[in-house]
Amino acid sequence: MLRFNRFREVQLALTAVAIAGLAAGCCSRNSARTHHHYGSSQACMSSGGSAMGADYSAGSGTSSGYASSEMSSNTVIPLYQEQVRAGTRQVEAGQVRIRKVVRTETVNQPVQVRREVVVVDREPASGQANQAQGQAFQEQEIVIPVTREEAVLDRQIVPAGQVVAQKQFQMQQTNLQSQIRREDVVVDRQGNSQDVIISENLNNPSFQGGAVGGAGDVGGQSQGAGASGQISDLAMLSSNPDPSTLAGQQVRISSAKVQRMISERCFAVSSGSGQPVYVITRRPMSNIHEGDTLKLSGTVRATPQSPTSLGLDNTAAQALQGAPIYIEAQNAEPQR
Repeated sequence: MLRFNRFREVQLALTAVAIAGLAAGCCSRNSARTHHHYGSSQACMSSGGSAMGADYSAGSGTSSGYASSEMSSNTVIPLYQEQVRAGTRQVEAGQVRIRKVVRTETVNQPVQVRREVVVVDREPASGQANQAQGQAFQEQEIVIPVTREEAVLDRQIVPAGQVVAQKQFQMQQTNLQSQIRREDVVVDRQGNSQDVIISENLNNPSFQGGAVGGAGDVGGQSQGAGASGQISDLAMLSSNPDPSTLAGQQVRISSAKVQRMISERCFAVSSGSGQPVYVITRRPMSNIHEGDTLKLSGTVRATPQSPTSLGLDNTAAQALQGAPIYIEAQNAEPQR
């Protein structure tokens, strides 16, 4: 009976193992079928997505299943470029130290001195003895003091002049160079290149921005450069509603008449409308006088808020206070 029960337990255990193995085989086959079906769906989706990406890169914006009569969408590619603006900033250029030193030198000064000399001489008798001068036949001694002048050096402190230290500004033209970056468009034709139409404006220079440079004035304020070209008439400076927009333009005038001399570095030239245009030179111009006709070349600059920063005296700074612009002269020669 005991053996029969053990045999029954072994038989039940084998039956349970068989059932479990059959169930595991069914699950693996269903999982393989499900995985195969899901992989096919992913392959279809992947192929459809790659086809759509090819259409977008070609610029059509539609899938192959859409009708060709539909309007295609636009693909916008923004372009960027770098701009430069030139200005000025103050940096330390050194220092000047002024100190007084005492030097000793030898001075020769001629001086006339006097001294007394005793001259002893014998004269003949006058006939009568002078009792006041001594008794006869008695010894006598007479002392005569003798003096002389001695040279004496007396020193006194007197003013010998003065030293004035004054800072002045000198203007000079400096060119700055810089590398800038700009984005451009390059079209590569692939496949049927006849279906790709490239507009003429793609490489038109008028649609491409250039580098914008700014010219800084001496006072450190940055100003934008004006349009290209040179100013050959002073009336262009006085008739402009906003003369500050001309800052940075080159000036080359063959006949500019000096209306008023303000200082050796600042003078006013007359324009067609009668409004004076002020000119500042880099160095004092002693050969320029009122009424002279000049050959003038330079650059238009915007007047800083403090004209004294240009190294001018008070008279020239006050005259330049109300002027929006001035000419930084590189060359000013009177016509002879």
